Amino acid sequence: MLHSLLTGGQAKDKLVRSIKRQIKNLDKEIGLLEIEMEQLIKSNEQGLYSRLNTVPGIGRRTAMILIVSTNAFVTSRVHPR
Repeated sequence: MLHSLLTGGQAKDKLVRSIKRQIKNLDKEIGLLEIEMEQLIKSNEQGLYSRLNTVPGIGRRTAMILIVSTNAFVTSRVHPR
């Protein structure tokens, strides 16, 4: 939507500024939540978090997502046959 306002010749200054401000605030909130999540993971799963970060291609965000989505690899979606 923002792109179309900027390139479509319909640039509405107030609307564009408002959308940019909202995006900036959301980015800030996401950053704060990532910091809090990383602190919680480090306090509860430091070893696993550190090991995951040694795997090539897995960064801090991916490591956090893996830990949270698998309950630190306790929850398994693999069903025995």
